[in-house]
Amino acid sequence: MSDTLAHLADLLATTPRTDAEVWLLAGLAKWAKHGGALSLCRCLDLPATPTGLRRIQRDRLLRLAAEHFNGTTWAKAGELRKTVRRFQSVQWPTWRRLDTTPPAATALEAILFECFQTGAAMPTTRRRFHSILLGE
Repeated sequence: MSDTLAHLADLLATTPRTDAEVWLLAGLAKWAKHGGALSLCRCLDLPATPTGLRRIQRDRLLRLAAEHFNGTTWAKAGELRKTVRRFQSVQWPTWRRLDTTPPAATALEAILFECFQTGAAMPTTRRRFHSILLGE
């Protein structure tokens, strides 16, 4: 346990260089400040359930997939919705048993494959896709 505390102290004493390090160190500092009374998930603003984690992974991947489309966020939401529905009905039934993306998959299909692998339910409406793209 003393090694663990020493590692934590060393980590908290470092100067963060990236946004990810700033986020991680701030969360760890908050957790340590409260003596572990708050959950680390809460201090890092992470979901506390597997379902919540799958949802944020899905949302991150959907935002990445939307970068493949042009136009406004609303237009991208519409295109993404159509593309997800097509992927879900055409590729996913065949690919769902695979561990990795098929070599012939496009970059967009690879993102959607990862997205469906999260196991999170897919949104069905353009409005929901729009909200996800906005980070809501």
